[in-house]
Amino acid sequence: MKPEEHNGASGPQRNGGAKRNRHHDDLHYGLSASEIARRIDPKARRQGKAFRVRCLAHGGEDPNLAIADGEKGVPVFKCYSRDCSFEEIRAALATQFGIGIGPPPNTGENRERKPRGGIAALLREGYKQVAVYPYTDEAGKPLYEKIKFERRNGVLIKTYRFRRPHGRGGWIESLGDVRRVPYRLSDVIAKAGQILQDCEGEKDADRLAQLGLRATSLDELNKVDLSFIRGESVNVYEDNDVEGAGMRSGAPRLTIGRSQ
Repeated sequence: MKPEEHNGASGPQRNGGAKRNRHHDDLHYGLSASEIARRIDPKARRQGKAFRVRCLAHGGEDPNLAIADGEKGVPVFKCYSRDCSFEEIRAALATQFGIGIGPPPNTGENRERKPRGGIAALLREGYKQVAVYPYTDEAGKPLYEKIKFERRNGVLIKTYRFRRPHGRGGWIESLGDVRRVPYRLSDVIAKAGQILQDCEGEKDADRLAQLGLRATSLDELNKVDLSFIRGESVNVYEDNDVEGAGMRSGAPRLTIGRSQ
C-alpha cells in the first residue's frame, strides 16, 4: 500500500523512509481534526476535546499526538511524547498523508485579493467591523485604535486598520509618528508586581484581564515602547496555528526572563 492512499491498512514510511515531496496543489486543505485523525488511523477516537493518534513527526506507534479543532478553523496539535513543533507535524502530514494545514496557498483563480484602502473601502467590499481595541498612554488618554474587520468568502477573512485621533473629534486612518505602546498600558502599570501575560492578540488579552490578570498584547516589538515592562518576567502565549507558530519568539528577548 502506498502511503498516499491513506486507508490505514499499512502506515506511511517514517524516520528516514522515502517521502514524496508534494506540491501544494496535491494537498487536501480544510480538513477537520476528526478527518485528519481518521486518515492517520481509521479507528481514532476522541478523548475529551481532542483525537489521539500516533505522532507522524517523530514516529512510533503510541497515540501521543492530540489533534483538536482550533478557533480559526485551523486544527491545533500537541505531541505529548517529544513536544514536536507545529511545523514538524505540519510537514509530516503533508509528506506522508497529503494533508495541508491552514488556508491553501493563494494561487490562480483561488487567489484572495489582499484588502486595500481605508475603512470606508473595506465596508464597501462587504467587510464588517467586529472589534475596536483602544491603545492609551499611561494615564488612559487615547493614542490610537486597532480595528478588526471580517468578511466570509468561503473562508473567514480578517484584516485590521489603525486610526488615531486628530484632536478635533475625528480620526486619521494611520499611525503616523504616534508613540506605540503595549495594549492595556494603564492597566499594566496599575497591576505592577503581577507577572505580565503577553497574548498574541488583544482579544485574548482582554479575556485574561477579565479574570483579574495583568495582560497585554505586544505587536511589532521593535516599534513598541517597552520601558514600562523591561526587565520583567513575562508569560508569552502564542496561537498554535499557521500565524502563531514561532511568530512571537522575540518577546522574551526584549524583556528579561520568561515564566512558564
